[in-house]
Amino acid sequence: MKLILFFFVVLSCGRTVVTEKSSFPDNNISPVESEVLTKALKRIQAEFDTQKIKVKLNSVPYHVNDLPGAMAGACYKMGSNVVGIAIDHEMFDDAEWDDGEYPLLFKVLLHEIGHCFFNRKHDEKYIKADEGFEFEVDYYGSGEPWRDQSLQVSIMSEMGWYRIPPKLWPYFLREVARKDRLQKWEDMKKYIPISRVPKPIPN
Repeated sequence: MKLILFFFVVLSCGRTVVTEKSSFPDNNISPVESEVLTKALKRIQAEFDTQKIKVKLNSVPYHVNDLPGAMAGACYKMGSNVVGIAIDHEMFDDAEWDDGEYPLLFKVLLHEIGHCFFNRKHDEKYIKADEGFEFEVDYYGSGEPWRDQSLQVSIMSEMGWYRIPPKLWPYFLREVARKDRLQKWEDMKKYIPISRVPKPIPN
């Protein structure tokens, strides 16, 4: 059994309502970033299609620029109309695929897609283990479960996973589209092997 700390990241997200389209950042995307972004959006679109979730990700523009402060991404709207999605250049620094994990860029994109396409707000809901217990979760299907004190309910959290394990991705995809949502820890069993076990007693 692996006793591993999760790699969590805190990101600032700008869910921005604008009064004029000029507020939407210019597109300073590089050729390399453009290729990476196109591939990422195609993959996410294909996975929505597989889940029979109707959404057209290519119906809005995606701009890449240096966003203010620590902002990772932002959904720009005029009223209820989507102007576009902006992503910070730094989100492409760790956009390489690694052992099937979904890179940080995918997390940021799905988060902003939640704002723009599904009208989602930030959601910091976590399911915590009862006192004296913890979760054993086989996130990678390796037979070597990780231990955790809580489960992230939504990709709309501004905290959470840095690189998303592949077994969690289908859940986050369905949750952001309001097709599923954890109500109790047992609900995660249809996605990944999970159990609740007593915490080890310190020597």
